[in-house]
Amino acid sequence: MKPLFEKSQIEKRIHEIAVQISNRHKGEHIPIVLVCVLNGGFMFYTKLTEQLQSLDPECDFIKVKSYKGRERGDLEVILHSSINVNNKHVYIIDDIYDSGVTMKSLREYYLDKGAINASVITLIKRAINEIDMPLNSLYGFEIHDEWVVGFGMDDEEGKKRSFPFILAV
Repeated sequence: MKPLFEKSQIEKRIHEIAVQISNRHKGEHIPIVLVCVLNGGFMFYTKLTEQLQSLDPECDFIKVKSYKGRERGDLEVILHSSINVNNKHVYIIDDIYDSGVTMKSLREYYLDKGAINASVITLIKRAINEIDMPLNSLYGFEIHDEWVVGFGMDDEEGKKRSFPFILAV
C-alpha cells in the first residue's frame, strides 16, 4: 500500500471545496440539499457538511451499488432519497468519480424530481472517465488507475474505510 493523501491534505481540500460551495450561495435564499452516496461517501460527506453549516443545508442519503469487488455492474438503488428536492440546489456527494455512470444516473434522478441543479462533489476523481464530470462539479484530488482505500473507501472485503488518509493498494 502506498500513501496518496494524508489527513491534513484531505482536510485542507475539503475546506477549499466548502468555501467554493458557500461562495456560490452568498446572499441567496434557495435551499440546498446535500445528498450522501452511501457507503463510500460518508466520511467526506460528514466533514464537508460540518464546513457548510452556515448554509443550513438539508441532509439526505441514497445508497446505490454499482461494483462487485473491483468489477462494475448494473446500478442498483438500495436506499432511496427521501427529501423533496423541488426548486432546490442538490449536491450529490460521493467518495470517487470513476466512470461517471453512477453520477450521471443520480443527476438525472434529482433533476427529474425538480431540482434546480444537481452538482457532483467527490473527494477523488479518476483522470480518465467514460462520462466527463458535469459543469459546476467539484472534486478534491485526481488519481489515475490506482485502487484507493481509506477515508470512506473500502477494499474488496469491505474494510479499511476508517483510515483517516487515502492509500493506493
